Amino acid sequence: MPFEGSLEDTPIEPYYSAEKDKIRQAVNEWIGVSGEFDAIADFDAVDLQALLVSP
Repeated sequence: MPFEGSLEDTPIEPYYSAEKDKIRQAVNEWIGVSGEFDAIADFDAVDLQALLVSP
């Protein structure tokens, strides 16, 4: 849950909710598989790859 706990003690708290995260995941899935875009950058995969390759 990438946004859980973010923006605490700010005027827009609470930013994270489980419902918003479900929507975020659905949008990300659509972006990845819809074919509407020529290319996408999957920063989650890049970050994970960096963790796996790091010594």
